[in-house]
Amino acid sequence: MLLSMSVANVFADEQVTIDLSSKYDTQKDVALSEESFGDVTLAFGKGTGEQSPIYNYNHFRIYQGNTLTITATGGKKIVSVLFNYAAKKSLDNPTISPDSYQYDADSRTISGENSESITVTVTNAQSRVSSMVVTLNDGGEATAEPYDYQYREVQYRKRGIQVCDRPRPEYQKRRLYYHS
Repeated sequence: MLLSMSVANVFADEQVTIDLSSKYDTQKDVALSEESFGDVTLAFGKGTGEQSPIYNYNHFRIYQGNTLTITATGGKKIVSVLFNYAAKKSLDNPTISPDSYQYDADSRTISGENSESITVTVTNAQSRVSSMVVTLNDGGEATAEPYDYQYREVQYRKRGIQVCDRPRPEYQKRRLYYHS
């Protein structure tokens, strides 16, 4: 019996958009501590900074030395975080924990291995973030399932369709099953 491992992408990715303007509108100098949006919680910390993080009009400001901890709830893991900035004040080489995550300034995205929590420490004067998109998955492990080409051959031959005994790699379907 000829078997092959097949893999298909069925990751349960979920995107959570974080926009504090829906809560604070055009308020000014609102002190920030913790905010929740669906399965994502943001914790703002003063860290070693001189000023605490604030919401100001249509964005939040995190100053040098401040921390922003992004946490996924419900057993989910953070895949990536996309930042949308206001007034050209973006993160500039932030410190990110855990180390498996990296920040790409061109795409404005933090990405890396799945973790339930990411902490970002601001290293430049300040960052003004108008919104964020956090991509989560259910934290399961990918496993492969065998695909029986011999069964496929028998079914096709019954219909009069010619198939080769060995599948060509370019025709193999891949299925990835995600189990939690």
